[in-house]
Amino acid sequence: MRAVSLLLGLLAGVVLFPQRAVADVASRPTEGHPNALYLDLGVDGAPVTGRLGYARALGTGFVAPTWVFADAAIPLLRPDFGDFALRSGARVHLLRSGRFELPVQAAVLLRGTRNVSFSARGWGTELGVQPGWYAERWLLAAELSWDQQWLTYLEPTAEHRSRIYADARSGWYGGSAVTLRAGARVGLLSSERFELLLRAGYEWHGRYDAMLPPLYALVSANVRF
Repeated sequence: MRAVSLLLGLLAGVVLFPQRAVADVASRPTEGHPNALYLDLGVDGAPVTGRLGYARALGTGFVAPTWVFADAAIPLLRPDFGDFALRSGARVHLLRSGRFELPVQAAVLLRGTRNVSFSARGWGTELGVQPGWYAERWLLAAELSWDQQWLTYLEPTAEHRSRIYADARSGWYGGSAVTLRAGARVGLLSSERFELLLRAGYEWHGRYDAMLPPLYALVSANVRF
């Protein structure tokens, strides 16, 4: 039945939500340390999400800092490399006036999941801004982001076909998930190399609000080199 396939598409939208936060690279790079490794841990769609990534600064000093980054994330309570999120993008500090800065970030995401009924792969985008005060040793900023899942490829399993619907077919589904986020971040650069950030806020999931937690909270750290 087509209704069964549509239901699977909606479920894929739900399970492709986890691991979707604005990247946490170092707030302000230095000429001697343009690289950063970052780690995020916390509640973010999944009860405990972990993300590990690498970023490279293309501009320092009086030039607006531009970071390019790539990272990978999985849920940690029940680790499964079939449930993942891969992301790559860039972050540019467009406006700088004293300590006030306006970073803007854009990224492309590939998410995947699998379970007893289906496996799914989805492509999406993430747009975000983090306006706030960025001093040499600390930061205080807001964060706003829009995460949209545009395409999802769904493949029912053999068990699903044998027990639920024999004619279930693989195929592409359109925009299946969206997340809007509003929150705050506080950061401390304890040395020239290490930065710790605390982040928390509210998430809006549209039609999936009843299924997913409306809040997120993460501890993020990065090391420059």
